[in-house]
Amino acid sequence: MINAEGGGNLLPQNIKPMVATLRQFQPDHIIILTDLEHDPDESLVRQRIGDTYTNLIFIAVKALEAWYLADSAAMQQWLKVDSFYEDKPQETPTMPWDRLGDIAKGLNKRGTGQARSSLQKKW
Repeated sequence: MINAEGGGNLLPQNIKPMVATLRQFQPDHIIILTDLEHDPDESLVRQRIGDTYTNLIFIAVKALEAWYLADSAAMQQWLKVDSFYEDKPQETPTMPWDRLGDIAKGLNKRGTGQARSSLQKKW
């Protein structure tokens, strides 16, 4: 697994060296997991990435961080609360990462700057 670390790192010229590294292990498939961020629809994301290196591209609605909000068990563990449920994690008014910060702040918990790496380790 390679973390492209977002931004423009999934442009074809940036994907090429990552794919070269992965191909050393002779994988059956190379899968790209990304999100919409600010693109209006998935076709623009697919067009930007291209299909030269993969035919399996999974695109999260809005932003990957919405998946953290959708994982009630992980959120309970991170926030150290007995119950957590986000009704529509993909429909936050701002970006999901901002919503995570607001939740932590509202519960007087450690902010998302530290939580991001903590949450990512769970997946």
